[in-house]
Amino acid sequence: MLEKFTWYKQSAYKWKGDGLTIYIDPWGLRDKEEPADVVFITHAHADHFEPEDIAKIRKNTTQFVAPRDVAEKLEGKVKPIKPGESADVAGVKFETVPAYSTAEHRLQT
Repeated sequence: MLEKFTWYKQSAYKWKGDGLTIYIDPWGLRDKEEPADVVFITHAHADHFEPEDIAKIRKNTTQFVAPRDVAEKLEGKVKPIKPGESADVAGVKFETVPAYSTAEHRLQT
């Protein structure tokens, strides 16, 4: 079970527990963060996918879960995923859901 929860800003989080360190949308991280076992990236916007911050927490065994457009930019253990899929990575079971942006330019009438 994941026990410790750290919020960085906006959608950037770290969860710890059961010997795992998991990040979601890591950006705005400090220089000396704990290495990641798993990194979930929700989409390609810079406030969700920031390669410089990923480099701060990446190790050789880090596993990534990301949509295909982000997955193509990552190296190593990468699981491309799309909305509506379920999977298990490092013993963490999850299901992705569709989402959308409410930015004015995306709302079409």
